[in-house]
Amino acid sequence: MAVAAARATGAAVTGERSRTPVWALAVGVVLVLVLLAAGLVGYRSWQQVDDAEADQQRRDEASQAASQFVHDLNSFSYEDMEAHRDRMLAQTTGRVQDEFEEQYEGLADLAETTKLTSTGSVLRTGIATVDTDSATVLVVADATARSTVQTRERFFRAEVSLTQVDGEWLVDDFTPIVE
Repeated sequence: MAVAAARATGAAVTGERSRTPVWALAVGVVLVLVLLAAGLVGYRSWQQVDDAEADQQRRDEASQAASQFVHDLNSFSYEDMEAHRDRMLAQTTGRVQDEFEEQYEGLADLAETTKLTSTGSVLRTGIATVDTDSATVLVVADATARSTVQTRERFFRAEVSLTQVDGEWLVDDFTPIVE
């Protein structure tokens, strides 16, 4: 009778184990699963934000490299063509670098003969494609070329393809877009 009275009042009965109800175990398991799921969702969200930031950084760097290339391509003076050559070779790779090297002497001679100077201005850039090691950037630019022969305004668009070499975006293709 003492055992029955103790059970009725909720008092512990000596020598008898207390049993956890099944529903309490189920609630505990569900709670642990919910916490694990919330942690996984949080981690995936953080990872996606990190991926988006890395993608935006690649876009910004590729756009800046293409913009600098087009600006420098169209900004030079007959007084210092060697510096122009060095800037262009530092920003290019592969075929574009080879072509510039081949054409440099002719450009330098023309610039010296006609006292040619050119000032370029990039108006806009837009990313066409980008991944971890390559990008294609569309560039809209103007340039003013002055020489003893004439002054000429140029307005153009170009597609600049870049590749990452040792962490640096270099131009590996340059295509003027002609209407």
